[in-house]
Amino acid sequence: MSTLPKITIVTPSFNQASFIRETIESVINQDYPNFEYFVADGGSTDGSVDIIREYEDKITWWISEKDDGQSDAINKGFRRSTGELCAWVNSDDVLLPNCLREIAEFYLANNQPDVINSNCIYINEDSKVIGMSIVSKQTYFFARRCVWFMNQPAVFYKTSVIRQNNYLNPKFHIAMDVDMWIKLMKMGCRFEHIPKFLGAFRWQENSKTSQVIKTQSILYYPEIMVILQQSSWNISSFRAKVWRLVWQLLQVLEFNYLIRFFKTLSLAGKSLYAIPKF
Repeated sequence: MSTLPKITIVTPSFNQASFIRETIESVINQDYPNFEYFVADGGSTDGSVDIIREYEDKITWWISEKDDGQSDAINKGFRRSTGELCAWVNSDDVLLPNCLREIAEFYLANNQPDVINSNCIYINEDSKVIGMSIVSKQTYFFARRCVWFMNQPAVFYKTSVIRQNNYLNPKFHIAMDVDMWIKLMKMGCRFEHIPKFLGAFRWQENSKTSQVIKTQSILYYPEIMVILQQSSWNISSFRAKVWRLVWQLLQVLEFNYLIRFFKTLSLAGKSLYAIPKF
């Protein structure tokens, strides 16, 4: 235990009683001896608080009070972090078994990178597999050309670089992760990728991401465009589309799409918890 880095996990939540139990259990049941877990609830009125209380002996710290949104809730946890690494897991997403150990061992074996992400399973409201995301390592070259693909909740950070950048910007409610990634890229942080499935993202009717994608491409969501303008990386929509095509070609050459197709074909419709190993 003394050689394993301490990891802080933060779950922001608001009125997610349908899913938060599954999220909490995915964290507290990790086979990892050195982590702390914070839950920052925004004053839920749907029974979420009662569920959180059921697990308060396994949760390091939790609170239920009005906040200024998801970024503010996550920052409440990050500011209390005593872990060397940190991450947030939204209250409808889950960590897959052995995630924390995989992250820690990769971190130690690869000269302690600043940011680590992995592949991700997509699940529906019933926790059945509907797809998956297999991506390449995120690079500065593509990031500055408006192409980024990292999978929340499977992104882990050195806590020190989060603090150095003054945590998440509470003004952003959809793309706070993109804002952080760009800041860390420009700062020269080292990004690494584990080619394993370590997290599951839930596509559900009421999630913010689902609502955004219904109306427009996430790439051109106004909040993201503001972030790009502030970073001085704003490029024309045409150039962004060209570079996205280049990135997609790279995924074809690396067989990521082919692998994703066959894995999805074999797992689609199965319960996330009926699959022994990813």
